[in-house]
Amino acid sequence: MRLDTNKEIYWLQQEKYGGATPPAFFDDKKRLKNGEPLDYVIGSKPFLGCVIDLAHRPLIPRAETEYWVQKVLATLPHSPIHILDLFAGSGCVGVALARHLPNARVDFADNDSNCLKQIHKNIELNNLTPQTQVIKSDVFSNITQRYDYIFANPPYIARNSKSVQPSVLNYEPPVALFADNNGLDLIQKTIQNARKHLQPNGTLFIEHDPHQTQSIHNLAKTLLYTNIKTHKDQYNVERVTGVGV
Repeated sequence: MRLDTNKEIYWLQQEKYGGATPPAFFDDKKRLKNGEPLDYVIGSKPFLGCVIDLAHRPLIPRAETEYWVQKVLATLPHSPIHILDLFAGSGCVGVALARHLPNARVDFADNDSNCLKQIHKNIELNNLTPQTQVIKSDVFSNITQRYDYIFANPPYIARNSKSVQPSVLNYEPPVALFADNNGLDLIQKTIQNARKHLQPNGTLFIEHDPHQTQSIHNLAKTLLYTNIKTHKDQYNVERVTGVGV
């Protein structure tokens, strides 16, 4: 949910201009009043202590994603592990994991050229280059390794959804939002193919809408995944499901 415009203007002034009002501030006020998301106007967004640049206009990191990633992060070992951030977008998930798990190797995968540029920029911005790799991949098409953990945040909004805010529809990339089959298409492809990219005892965490929970559980059971568990976000909404092998 967006803040009202006056609050957005306040945050813009504080975050981007340190309370000052240079000429560019008034241009940015017009952008806000035209409906452009605050985070694009500021140009970055914090995510679990990291700075996520948004210059290439990826999907803006969501508070719900930050919440569940933080919860999962608290359960991960600090020993050497290999992680894949799939449908990485801005790279916010993998960047945060790499930042907080210095012994981990983190690979980022996305199929969009702008997102790949954005991921590289955010890796460099947060000084994480030595422990990371960026892969151009359509789901798992170019993934050849196995991982201890896969974090997936695919597009999962149904194409006929009426609940998407105008600012999201008008400014954020549709390819990062919408999927076929009532939003389940890429979720299903991920679950169907993740097994062969997980180490023994590995886990896939996948973000989704609450109405997709039962379909995810049914598919995971059919494919003989174990420890299938869905977790709620800070708004008490089912938001992420973990499945193990």
